Amino acid sequence: MLSRGKHLSVLVVLVITLVGLLGTTAPSHASASTINGFFADCERFSVDVTMQGITNDGGGFDKFRYMVVDGDGNTLYAEDSARQTGISDRSAILDLAYDENIGARPVQNPITFKVIDLDGNARPGAVLREATYNAACLSVSDSANAPDNFLSLVRTEGKLLENTTLYYAPGYQYPTGARAFKGDKLSIVYRSNDDQWIGALISPHDMIWVPAGAIDVALFGLPIQPTRIDPSQQVTGAIIPTGNPVGTARALYTVRLRAGPSIRFPTLTRIPFGSTITVYGRNAFRTWYKVSFNGLVGWVSAPFVRLIDISSRALPIVQ
Repeated sequence: MLSRGKHLSVLVVLVITLVGLLGTTAPSHASASTINGFFADCERFSVDVTMQGITNDGGGFDKFRYMVVDGDGNTLYAEDSARQTGISDRSAILDLAYDENIGARPVQNPITFKVIDLDGNARPGAVLREATYNAACLSVSDSANAPDNFLSLVRTEGKLLENTTLYYAPGYQYPTGARAFKGDKLSIVYRSNDDQWIGALISPHDMIWVPAGAIDVALFGLPIQPTRIDPSQQVTGAIIPTGNPVGTARALYTVRLRAGPSIRFPTLTRIPFGSTITVYGRNAFRTWYKVSFNGLVGWVSAPFVRLIDISSRALPIVQ
């Protein structure tokens, strides 16, 4: 996330740092949360937040809402999510665009990230945590308290194979006006959905993109840049599917429904042999399917289910 016209230094030393915890008064009878980092400009924001489920709002889940608002009270982003009670998970995402369907742009500092408690009917209650940031594109306010160091989220290192322009976002229509040079090392955090672009963190909070062919880095294992907060990390027990159902499948065994596409993720429930489940998509390697069962959304290992009305190749890649 770069201010337009800003000249960038691209030789970044990878330093893993611990980000201080931030919060207001501790919540009671609601999701416990900490905001580890927040950064915002006039188009995008980054956030690192940890949530724990405390209150059972139904089905063993604690519901809450993420919101981003500007100093004039305009809503820039909103996302409802949930945690299983007793489960704590961290979500971290860089360079997330404000909601296009809301259509608002910030007009006044400070920009505030909020976590709001929801009841069983998704009605908003108390603000559990909030953090504020002065966007450089707006006049500075006297209230901003968020740490903006995201270097602890850097994944891997890549070396440029050629001189290249740096871009604000994936696509040649977003040049920054700055360049990087052959041999420069970048700290890689994301790849684009089409594998044509690589996203790098070049300061504690500034992201740029370069063409994938210009950098020596293995695409395998690099995360695709998420489009929402909670699908970005190991989020347990999201109860609202992202995207539309694309097919169905049948469990060939009693199969574990997991919080993510790996056996490293916790088990949400067990799907009995013979059960029919709704399918939303797959991971990039077609080894895991994203499904829903009895109101829970999670992932099942592909060999343990049989797709009924769609092939694995036809499934969209989802997060």
